[in-house]
Amino acid sequence: MFGISWPRGRRCADRTRDRHAAVHALLSAGHSRRAVQRQLGMTYRMVKQLADAATPEELFTGL
Repeated sequence: MFGISWPRGRRCADRTRDRHAAVHALLSAGHSRRAVQRQLGMTYRMVKQLADAATPEELFTGL
């Protein structure tokens, strides 16, 4: 399942990639998950899911 790459140009996949990159960038800059939540306007659960995934493809559950 994790060997499958997401299709490009799909709004959902592109948005998830962008969110994953933003969360990981802020976390690597030293921000807490709560601070990331406030800055990006996401729920804490979403930030946790994105932060716990090493790659955005780990979040993809359907094809």
